[in-house]
Amino acid sequence: MEEKIDQKIKNILSDLDAAQKRCEKFHAGQVVLGEKIIPMDIFEMGKAFDTRKKLYIELNLARAEKYSDFVSEEKIEQLKTEKNRLERNIRAYQNNQFPSQYHE
Repeated sequence: MEEKIDQKIKNILSDLDAAQKRCEKFHAGQVVLGEKIIPMDIFEMGKAFDTRKKLYIELNLARAEKYSDFVSEEKIEQLKTEKNRLERNIRAYQNNQFPSQYHE
């Protein structure tokens, strides 16, 4: 069981590295006079940043699974709720829509 959780954490860290690289392409660069400015796809940007946030939450959930004595059930539920919200946001961005602002 312990090896399975360790492998899960390792996979999440690998995905997180790839997500970070996707996010970096949306960071503002230096504007050079005379160079063409390429517009960014706001939906791709939202998807990239929310995917990175979701992976951080998945990492925290995996660590909570490994070190269950240090994380309360309430905190785990909060993380799961936030993960579900981010998943809905990502689906909206994939459909070229803005996520709805709802309260649970």
